Amino acid sequence: MIDIYKGEFSETTREEVQRKVKSLLRIGIFFSIFWLAGIGSIISIVLGLKAKNIIKRANMNINGMGGVYWCLIVGGLGLIILLLIFIAVTLPIFLKKY
Repeated sequence: MIDIYKGEFSETTREEVQRKVKSLLRIGIFFSIFWLAGIGSIISIVLGLKAKNIIKRANMNINGMGGVYWCLIVGGLGLIILLLIFIAVTLPIFLKKY
């Protein structure tokens, strides 16, 4: 079996690679929308980066960079929101101690 995560595409058809990228991005976009307390954002970013690496290594005309950008941008925004919530919750506690 050819491992498309490692960039071994010699026996893999364009359709198989495209199907795998589409599957990764579909799951990544789902998790970017359903935030799950930041975990969804992390999953979205990881899957977006995996799909981006597959597209780069494939040396084929693989579609999906728009979905990659979606996963990275929305996932990143989710992590920023998580950070802001963490600061908003912990800052009053920290200020009370001092």
